Amino acid sequence: MTFSPLWQEENTLESFIIDKTKYFKGRQKLIEKLEKFLLHKASASDILNETKGYILTGFSGCGKSAVFSMLCRHLEALKEEKN
Repeated sequence: MTFSPLWQEENTLESFIIDKTKYFKGRQKLIEKLEKFLLHKASASDILNETKGYILTGFSGCGKSAVFSMLCRHLEALKEEKN
C-alpha cells in the first residue's frame, strides 16, 4: 500500500507532537500567551501598536519544540470544542 506525501507528512508531524508532549510539564502561562496571540483578531490600531509576533529562543534541548507541540495540542482542543 502506498501513502500520499501529505499523509506521510501529517503522520510524521503527529508522531513528533505526541513524542514532544508526552512528558510536558509547566510553562502554562507561556502557552496561554501564545494561544491568545494566535487567536486574537487584530484591528488596525492593534497592528500598529501591539506585538507583531514572538521568537522563542533557547539552547538545544530546552523545550522549544515541546512548547510549540503543546500549543498545537491546545489549538486542536479548541477547534474540537467549537465543532
